[in-house]
Amino acid sequence: MRFSESLILAIFCVISGVRKRLFRRFLSKLNLISIQTLAQHLYDRINESITSLAYIRYSETRRRYNSSEKTIDTTVTIFCNQEIQTRKVGHGSLRESVWPVPLLEAIFLPEFPNNSHITEKDFLILNCIGNGTFSKVYRVCLKLDHNFLFAIKKQSKSEVLMRNIIQQVKDEASVHRALSDNVFITKCYASWQSRTHLFTLLQYAMGYGDLFTLWRDYGPFTEDTLRIYGAEIAFALDYIHRNNVVYRDLKMENIVLDLDGHIQIVDFGFSKKLSNGERTRTVCGTLQYMAPEIAKEKFYGKEVDWWSYGVLLHIMNTNSYPFPNCDVSSHTELRYDSYSTPCCDPMLGDLFNKLLSVDGERRMNTFAQVKSHPFFESINWDDVALKKLVPFAHTEKLQRCPSCNFLYDKSTSDFSDTEVEENWAAFEEQYEENKLPKADGKTKSRLSHIHDISIRLLNAGLRKGTHLRRIVSFNLSDYYKIQLLPLRVKSLYDKVKEEELIGLLQETKAVLQSQSTFTEINTPVVVCGDIHGQYNDMLRIFDKCGFPPESNYLFLGDYVDRGKQSIETVCLLFCFKIKYPENFFLLRGNHECAGINRVYGFYEEVNRRYRSVRLWEDTFNYLPYAACIAGKILCMHGGLSPKLNDFDSLRNIKRPSDPQPTSMELDILWYFTPHFLIKRKVLAELCVIDIAGLKLVSDSLDLIHTLGFVRRSCNSSDPDERVQGWQPNSRGISFVFGVDVLTDLCEKLNIDLVARAHQVVQDGYEFFGNRRLVTIFSAPHYCGEFDNAAAAMNVAEDLSCSFHVFKPTAKAVRMAMKQKEKAE
Repeated sequence: MRFSESLILAIFCVISGVRKRLFRRFLSKLNLISIQTLAQHLYDRINESITSLAYIRYSETRRRYNSSEKTIDTTVTIFCNQEIQTRKVGHGSLRESVWPVPLLEAIFLPEFPNNSHITEKDFLILNCIGNGTFSKVYRVCLKLDHNFLFAIKKQSKSEVLMRNIIQQVKDEASVHRALSDNVFITKCYASWQSRTHLFTLLQYAMGYGDLFTLWRDYGPFTEDTLRIYGAEIAFALDYIHRNNVVYRDLKMENIVLDLDGHIQIVDFGFSKKLSNGERTRTVCGTLQYMAPEIAKEKFYGKEVDWWSYGVLLHIMNTNSYPFPNCDVSSHTELRYDSYSTPCCDPMLGDLFNKLLSVDGERRMNTFAQVKSHPFFESINWDDVALKKLVPFAHTEKLQRCPSCNFLYDKSTSDFSDTEVEENWAAFEEQYEENKLPKADGKTKSRLSHIHDISIRLLNAGLRKGTHLRRIVSFNLSDYYKIQLLPLRVKSLYDKVKEEELIGLLQETKAVLQSQSTFTEINTPVVVCGDIHGQYNDMLRIFDKCGFPPESNYLFLGDYVDRGKQSIETVCLLFCFKIKYPENFFLLRGNHECAGINRVYGFYEEVNRRYRSVRLWEDTFNYLPYAACIAGKILCMHGGLSPKLNDFDSLRNIKRPSDPQPTSMELDILWYFTPHFLIKRKVLAELCVIDIAGLKLVSDSLDLIHTLGFVRRSCNSSDPDERVQGWQPNSRGISFVFGVDVLTDLCEKLNIDLVARAHQVVQDGYEFFGNRRLVTIFSAPHYCGEFDNAAAAMNVAEDLSCSFHVFKPTAKAVRMAMKQKEKAE
């Protein structure tokens, strides 16, 4: 190598941050880059600073780690005319062990500086809000101040290289930063890179989610709503075009909403700078929104965005695509015939026709043309720019964000490059300190304490082998400090002290005392039946139906006994009750009585882990007995009583109370007396011996018969269509009743439905008496013996009822999981 060549190589290596020895090895292996090419690269690097060097780390995995790490996937990639084998392997650090991304991993871009004043370590991940092909978007907050929420886009360098989209990533970063001054475009605050990833810090839109979610839930939009949203989108498109950018991916999923319902455009991955009069012919975008020029691979300009704009407005108003392109998989399959003007306002139909003209020259393709169209005649464009117009009529609905209500937090506490599993700890707005109710210092400290316990409770329910084992180590000054553990959190006792539980029980009792024995609830609300300590199953219900306070809840009792995690179950419910007393409601079940839970496991569980048995009993004695939803759905745990004449009889129940024989409270719970249960337990043991010896105790025949009935009654319902009126219950306590009793009570109280729990039903819910009574059971695979499903009843604002059904895990899968746990 001549002196001039060596000098150029040395300068290039110093500027690019690459050691000379490694770079020469790279040249000798690929044999692709000549000295002349290298000199041209050096010239471009110094003068324009826009060329990126792809540094290819191509080496074998260190032999000393091969024995402990197993290869997951192997692929062959063509890069620079060379076949490069990449492997996805297990966890480890970049320098000393294998890495969970392909070994082709390093890229340097001037748009993403190495030495940034802000890094990913300054933020705490709350949850993942978007997944792309090679990127993820996370909702984050500052570690130093949780009041500031942002979105961070994280892109894998290895994927960027292998997909050959370096220029696309560069364009996205520079374009988004240049367009951040518009009110209808999310702001791009900063960009930086780590060793293996690119990061972009973005404004977080805290509204309903994206426009697609709003359209799905409340579409099609009225013409008034369409007019305002159309004006805001057109205003944003004009700003993009005036900055010489073509967007090329306008669709509902790329438009998010703020708290007032105004739009913000996101994702500039397909954007491209076009100087005045410049054209391009790259095929990109979403197929259903793709303009004919792009699909036919012709040269095009900014007019393609107005085609997508027309498709967008057509879908929002008609709930259908203007062309039959719903099921296509390639741009070559797109069809642009068979269009007909939809049935709508003539001015709107004319707007559709002009925006959806297949001929690009005849198409409406400027903001001035859109602005002057008669459909937008009533729009004050100055008010649009100032966000003075109300785009959606029911703005209060925009405060509820189901698109952000994820149970599975597919992220870690920081941006460590580890493979992530599903996690039950969903850090939503309700778990942020700034979302706690405004109160004085003492009250806020109390709520922070409850907040603390509720987060630990969520993490205590992690399943071994299926979820990320993570616990939250809290104190009031360091609110979101996360610690990753290699082992499962076996119980709440590992992290919550008894004095904290005592405080929780006292706060719960105070909240229950402040509310009536008969709870009156507004719609909408989710009604759940028995849980019985099946903690993970309860979390699945929250996942499906929404975490409080995004969804209102009414639980019908029986939170403890039989299951393995009764304490976690009832503590989390108590935390929600304290934090959201007007959104979260708990009724008493028969297992929240001392005589029952002394026999079926909760008493023993508390004694084994804590010593606060009496405090639990005192708190249970303050739980309300019944509730009524919108004055039309009467809810209780067990069933009806002959002494139930009106709602005032429920309001007049005294607390604290332990149900007494022949009382209405006992009928509502269908609660066995302690004397009966103790005798029953003893006789259950005697019964086995006596039956084996073919002997029976004569004075216990009735009780033994009752024992057998109780065993069988798990598959039946105490309301009985075979009887009329009130009849003695074969359980030896309370009554069974017929359809006539139910009908009379509904007419007397002017109600439409009775919702109760207490009984196992195969499908999770079961109707009785001409659908005037429904039994709800929310513990699937009850006691590990029954293959019953679980259900939760969703009562909508108009009192229409629907059911979320949770099927039990198949027996073969359960056996495999048990064998896996034993092996571990």
